[in-house]
Amino acid sequence: MRATARLAGFPAEARIHDNVISADGHPALGDLRFQLVCCNAPFYTGYPQSLLTIPPEGRPKGLSQYWDGDTGEFIKRLASGLPLILDPERGVAVVWNRMSSGTVEHIFTSAGLDIRCLIFSGEDEDEASEVVYVVGSRPQTPP
Repeated sequence: MRATARLAGFPAEARIHDNVISADGHPALGDLRFQLVCCNAPFYTGYPQSLLTIPPEGRPKGLSQYWDGDTGEFIKRLASGLPLILDPERGVAVVWNRMSSGTVEHIFTSAGLDIRCLIFSGEDEDEASEVVYVVGSRPQTPP
Protein backbone atom coordinates (compact mmCIF):
# COMPACT_ATOMS: atom_id res chain seq x y z
CA MET A 1 0.00 0.00 0.00
CA ARG A 2 2.79 2.41 0.88
CA ALA A 3 4.60 1.69 -2.39
CA THR A 4 1.42 2.25 -4.41
CA ALA A 5 0.75 5.54 -2.62
CA ARG A 6 4.34 6.66 -3.17
CA LEU A 7 4.13 5.82 -6.89
CA ALA A 8 0.80 7.66 -7.14
CA GLY A 9 2.31 10.69 -5.42
CA PHE A 10 0.24 10.96 -2.26
CA PRO A 11 1.04 10.36 1.40
CA ALA A 12 -0.43 7.36 3.16
CA GLU A 13 -0.35 5.87 6.61
CA ALA A 14 -0.99 2.17 7.15
CA ARG A 15 -2.43 0.75 10.35
CA ILE A 16 -3.48 -2.84 10.96
CA HIS A 17 -6.78 -3.55 12.71
CA ASP A 18 -9.39 -6.26 12.42
CA ASN A 19 -12.28 -3.77 12.16
CA VAL A 20 -13.05 -0.04 12.32
CA ILE A 21 -13.66 -0.27 16.06
CA SER A 22 -12.15 -2.50 18.73
CA ALA A 23 -14.14 -5.22 20.47
CA ASP A 24 -14.83 -2.79 23.32
CA GLY A 25 -16.17 -0.10 20.95
CA HIS A 26 -13.23 2.29 20.57
CA PRO A 27 -12.51 3.64 17.06
CA ALA A 28 -9.39 1.93 15.72
CA LEU A 29 -8.19 5.16 14.09
CA GLY A 30 -8.85 7.59 16.93
CA ASP A 31 -10.85 10.71 16.13
CA LEU A 32 -10.36 10.53 12.34
CA ARG A 33 -13.51 10.91 10.22
CA PHE A 34 -13.76 9.66 6.67
CA GLN A 35 -15.78 10.60 3.61
CA LEU A 36 -15.30 7.12 2.14
CA VAL A 37 -14.73 3.74 3.76
CA CYS A 38 -14.44 0.64 1.54
CA CYS A 39 -14.71 -2.85 2.94
CA ASN A 40 -14.66 -6.32 1.42
CA ALA A 41 -16.32 -7.89 4.45
CA PRO A 42 -16.29 -11.60 5.17
CA PHE A 43 -19.72 -12.70 4.07
CA TYR A 44 -22.37 -13.09 6.73
CA THR A 45 -23.43 -16.73 6.76
CA GLY A 46 -25.88 -16.74 9.61
CA TYR A 47 -24.21 -19.96 10.81
CA PRO A 48 -23.79 -20.41 14.56
CA GLN A 49 -20.35 -20.03 16.15
CA SER A 50 -19.68 -23.76 16.02
CA LEU A 51 -20.31 -25.79 12.90
CA LEU A 52 -20.53 -28.81 15.17
CA THR A 53 -24.04 -27.70 16.15
CA ILE A 54 -25.20 -28.02 12.53
CA PRO A 55 -26.27 -31.46 11.32
CA PRO A 56 -23.83 -32.77 8.66
CA GLU A 57 -26.36 -32.35 5.84
CA GLY A 58 -26.67 -28.62 6.62
CA ARG A 59 -22.94 -27.82 6.87
CA PRO A 60 -21.25 -25.70 4.19
CA LYS A 61 -19.88 -27.70 1.27
CA GLY A 62 -17.25 -25.28 -0.10
CA LEU A 63 -14.03 -24.59 1.78
CA SER A 64 -14.42 -20.84 1.22
CA GLN A 65 -17.51 -20.96 3.43
CA TYR A 66 -15.32 -22.05 6.33
CA TRP A 67 -12.63 -19.38 6.04
CA ASP A 68 -14.65 -16.45 4.70
CA GLY A 69 -17.94 -16.94 6.50
CA ASP A 70 -18.75 -14.70 9.44
CA THR A 71 -21.34 -15.48 12.07
CA GLY A 72 -22.22 -11.81 12.33
CA GLU A 73 -19.57 -10.45 14.66
CA PHE A 74 -17.56 -8.66 11.96
CA ILE A 75 -20.50 -7.05 10.18
CA LYS A 76 -22.20 -6.03 13.46
CA ARG A 77 -19.02 -4.38 14.75
CA LEU A 78 -18.46 -2.68 11.39
CA ALA A 79 -22.02 -1.36 11.40
CA SER A 80 -21.77 -0.03 14.95
CA GLY A 81 -18.40 1.57 14.19
CA LEU A 82 -19.28 3.31 10.92
CA PRO A 83 -21.34 6.10 12.56
CA LEU A 84 -18.27 6.85 14.73
CA ILE A 85 -15.83 7.18 11.83
CA LEU A 86 -17.90 8.47 8.89
CA ASP A 87 -18.06 12.18 8.21
CA PRO A 88 -21.61 12.95 9.42
CA GLU A 89 -22.38 15.16 6.40
CA ARG A 90 -20.76 13.39 3.45
CA GLY A 91 -19.41 10.06 4.69
CA VAL A 92 -20.40 6.81 3.03
CA ALA A 93 -19.20 3.24 3.29
CA VAL A 94 -19.08 0.80 0.39
CA VAL A 95 -19.33 -2.75 1.75
CA TRP A 96 -19.12 -5.85 -0.45
CA ASN A 97 -20.86 -8.90 0.99
CA ARG A 98 -22.95 -11.93 0.06
CA MET A 99 -26.72 -11.90 -0.15
CA SER A 100 -28.28 -12.61 3.23
CA SER A 101 -32.04 -12.23 2.76
CA GLY A 102 -32.25 -8.89 4.55
CA THR A 103 -30.12 -9.72 7.59
CA VAL A 104 -27.19 -7.45 6.68
CA GLU A 105 -29.60 -4.64 5.78
CA HIS A 106 -31.22 -5.01 9.21
CA ILE A 107 -27.80 -4.92 10.93
CA PHE A 108 -26.94 -1.66 9.13
CA THR A 109 -30.27 0.06 9.82
CA SER A 110 -30.28 -1.11 13.47
CA ALA A 111 -26.89 0.60 13.87
CA GLY A 112 -28.36 3.92 12.72
CA LEU A 113 -27.18 3.77 9.12
CA ASP A 114 -29.11 4.60 5.96
CA ILE A 115 -28.81 2.24 3.04
CA ARG A 116 -28.26 4.59 0.11
CA CYS A 117 -27.81 2.02 -2.64
CA LEU A 118 -27.66 -1.72 -3.25
CA ILE A 119 -25.69 -3.02 -6.22
CA PHE A 120 -26.34 -6.66 -7.09
CA SER A 121 -24.00 -8.93 -9.03
CA GLY A 122 -25.82 -11.33 -11.30
CA GLU A 123 -28.39 -11.10 -14.05
CA ASP A 124 -31.01 -9.65 -11.73
CA GLU A 125 -31.71 -9.20 -8.03
CA ASP A 126 -33.29 -12.66 -7.74
CA GLU A 127 -30.19 -14.41 -9.13
CA ALA A 128 -27.57 -12.28 -7.34
CA SER A 129 -25.24 -14.01 -4.91
CA GLU A 130 -23.28 -10.92 -3.93
CA VAL A 131 -24.25 -7.37 -3.16
CA VAL A 132 -22.47 -4.07 -2.59
CA TYR A 133 -24.06 -1.93 0.11
CA VAL A 134 -23.56 1.83 0.05
CA VAL A 135 -24.45 3.11 3.52
CA GLY A 136 -24.15 6.43 5.31
CA SER A 137 -24.97 7.98 8.66
CA ARG A 138 -28.53 9.12 9.10
CA PRO A 139 -28.86 12.89 8.80
CA GLN A 140 -29.11 14.52 12.20
CA THR A 141 -32.31 16.48 12.72
CA PRO A 142 -32.16 19.49 15.03
CA PRO A 143 -34.10 19.05 18.31
